[in-house]
Amino acid sequence: KGFEDISQMQLNSLVKNIEFYKLVHGQYPDSLMQLLNDDKLAPINDAAQGMSTKGISFYNYEKIGDKYSVFSSGQDGIPYTKDDLFPQITITDSSKIGLIKQR
Repeated sequence: KGFEDISQMQLNSLVKNIEFYKLVHGQYPDSLMQLLNDDKLAPINDAAQGMSTKGISFYNYEKIGDKYSVFSSGQDGIPYTKDDLFPQITITDSSKIGLIKQR
């Protein structure tokens, strides 16, 4: 549960990093690794997987035209299962945030 809480906070922060990247570069990054060019501490590693994986696991990210999707695969490390975590960001109809809300 602790790793999931960290992941949730990081996902919410990651949306800010992605939106700032677009502000600076005029488009969303093609991969989360590009965020590290502007912010070496951008939270791109999926903490929810804790010690259950060998190596580094990144959050799932996909640029979809002028929008994007980002989420955690959760503790099982498998995307699109019930334990996935998504950013908890309020998006209104007039919002300029490109995050595609899931779930």
